Amino acid sequence: GQVAPFIWAPVSAGINGLGTLISESGLLGVFSFGFLERLLIPTGLHHVLNGIFRTTAIGGVYQGVEGCLNIFLQFFDSVDISVMREYTQFLGQGKMLFMIFGLPAAAYAIYKTSPGEKKNKVKALMIAGVAASIVSGITEPLEFTFLFVAPVLFVVHAVFAGLSFMLMAMLDVFIGMTFSGGLIDFSLFGILQGNEKTNWIYVILIGIVWAILYYVTFRILITKIFAWDTPLPD
Repeated sequence: GQVAPFIWAPVSAGINGLGTLISESGLLGVFSFGFLERLLIPTGLHHVLNGIFRTTAIGGVYQGVEGCLNIFLQFFDSVDISVMREYTQFLGQGKMLFMIFGLPAAAYAIYKTSPGEKKNKVKALMIAGVAASIVSGITEPLEFTFLFVAPVLFVVHAVFAGLSFMLMAMLDVFIGMTFSGGLIDFSLFGILQGNEKTNWIYVILIGIVWAILYYVTFRILITKIFAWDTPLPD
């Protein structure tokens, strides 16, 4: 216990420095946030990255409130949209493209390329994962089906996640979150708030493209590199 503060101090400084660099790097920073947030999922350290943006001054300060999530929850219905966009770019809007559209399409690609005798088991696994991803924004059941057996797919997914965050920021989308970035948050803070205020329609328009991108990319990588569509030897 006496040694821990000395060990943690430089680690904490490094984390804060990275967060500050991301927050001050414009659209590149938004991409980096989305990319790292996904890439850190296997270690659980994505919670650290999320935490410093959601609850500390690195995520922004507005009228004495620190953290982009804290600011959003307190002011999203009482200030002009132009104020909120600065903070929502690090929230759930960047996840909706891959949570609602991308990963379900990837799951379909995994199912379609799985060996015939395994399709029923794969289908049951994918359906459960897709439901969790779309409705609540919980993606781990899907991500962990390919993370360890095909880490290349996970890195590609992380790149797409970074692009998701960046695109939503570029298109001036304003959709926050309470929990994650699934259909619940999309409905509450996007659709129900009106397109004039949130630009939620871009999530659907780009989401369709994202579904195609994920499906084609995963199918090509699986069939050409991993050859999962070839029956496994006994």
